[in-house]
Order: sequence, then C-alpha cells, then structure tokens
Amino acid sequence: MPLPPNQIPRPVADVAIAFIRTRTDLGRAEGRWQDAPKLGRAFPLFRPDMERPAYFEVELVSAGQKAGSLVVSVLEDDFPVPSFTTAGGTAAERLRADVSSRLPAGTAPFQVIRIVRYGTGFIAAEEGQGKHLGHLGEMPCLVLGTSAPEGGYDSETREGEGTDASMEALEYESYDELRDAFAADFAPWLAERAAEAKADWDLLRRPAQPGAGGGGSSYTDCWAGSWSEQRKHSQIPQGTSPNTSSCPSGFCAT
Repeated sequence: MPLPPNQIPRPVADVAIAFIRTRTDLGRAEGRWQDAPKLGRAFPLFRPDMERPAYFEVELVSAGQKAGSLVVSVLEDDFPVPSFTTAGGTAAERLRADVSSRLPAGTAPFQVIRIVRYGTGFIAAEEGQGKHLGHLGEMPCLVLGTSAPEGGYDSETREGEGTDASMEALEYESYDELRDAFAADFAPWLAERAAEAKADWDLLRRPAQPGAGGGGSSYTDCWAGSWSEQRKHSQIPQGTSPNTSSCPSGFCAT
C-alpha cells in the first residue's frame, strides 16, 4: 500500500526534495509545473532479489494536479533518482489499477500487491508467494558476453544501449525464470551500476559551504539575480563519460 506524504522515510523525502529543487525549471520549461511540485504518496518498489523495498516511487502534485513522479533509491547501489517524469501519475498506481481491472466480477481486489522494479522500462506486480499478476513494459533479456542488460532499463545509466550483432541475447521463457535468475545473471551489471552511482551519493553527503550553491544535506542554492536569469546545467562527475577529465564538469575544461 502507498504511504501518505507524512510517512515517507526522511532520507527518501530529502533526496526527492533536493532533486525537485534542481529540476523545477525543467518542468516549467515543458509547461508541466506551475510551481514547485509537492510530494504526494509514495509507493514501495522491490527488487526481485530483496525482501524490503529498494525504491519508493513518489508522486508529485502541482497546483492540485498530478505532476509526475520520482523513483528514489533506498540503497546506494543505484543512483539517488534513477528515473523521473514531469506529468501524469505513478507507474506503480497504473499497474495496480490494471491488475485490479482484470479481476473476475465479484472478486475482492488484492489487498497486498508487491511491485517489483527491474528498471525504468519494466515493473511487475506480484501477489502472495510471488505469483505474477501483470506488468508494464518489456521483459528484459541478458546479452551474453557483457554485463549490461538489454531492453527495459534506465537510459540515464546507459543500460541497454545498442548491442553488437555478434552478441547473443538470452531471453527468459517466463517471468518466474527472470525473477529467479536475476540476482545471479545481473550481478556484474549491478556492481557496475553501484560503482557509477557512488559519486552522486557522495555529492548528496557533501557538507554545504557558506555562500556556495548545491551540495550537502541542506541542499542550499544560491544565485545572483532572479531564478529566470540563471543558466543551469547538470554537472558530470570527473571520470564519468563523456567527462574524461579529472575535474567535475563546469570546474575546469572538459
């Protein structure tokens, strides 16, 4: 069941609020947000190899309307916010509604539906002991010879980029097979993703410096002039493609 805003775990809410502050201009530019969105309900999302939630999908509300959602990672083995939208409701809510709509007439709706996230492009609903109830997106496959999963994964982490024609894709015959094999088959990729996400988590923990924008747990932004006069960018950590220099982008030539 989703959590109301006042019951969202504090670390999750802190990450979500910090992200909104850095991206409010994006929503306005796309005509989505009239003001900075507020946090709505949070849907716990599980990983197939974990018993506790690995993410929360937090709905956003702006001017009384649904204004997208943020997927916030609970653990530091993924990026703090691996995916987000600036319009509409949550994928978790949409999947729950889809599953409930297909119940036979007179059947009581499922009281407990576990939403399992495999990536931005594939989430599944389970009931009881893992019975597959339905899903959104395309079930991913494993490309043999590489640790990167193919299909249905986060574009921001470069998961599922084009593959060489000589590589062989392992397609799972069923949802149960994918779920049971996930931990072992995707272990190298999960480790790579955790290593790539470390810089983002380190940045969140960086103490804020007086008079400096960004950074740290206080998430303080400082600028000269009005908000509309700012020129903003997403900083790329050093050594992270395409920034191959020894400095974060914006600090020295990249």
